Amino acid sequence: MKQPPRTWEPVWKERVSQNGLISRAGRILASRGDLQKLVMQILRRNFRITENSRILEVGCGSGPVAGMLSRLTPMVTGVDV
Repeated sequence: MKQPPRTWEPVWKERVSQNGLISRAGRILASRGDLQKLVMQILRRNFRITENSRILEVGCGSGPVAGMLSRLTPMVTGVDV
């Protein structure tokens, strides 16, 4: 049985569609590697990541940020569906 769409679903689908704003911005940032660098800057600024830190990245995709984090600590786990 198919569930009716929630009110946010049509909006989200348009924004992440092939030509949606979020999709375009994400492709540009990802292609330049800026997105991963930005995420790492935010993480390092807001969290004390040491060699003993244990990190779980949920929604890691192919794992570029998890890969960068693994240079700081060997205990990084990435999960994506």
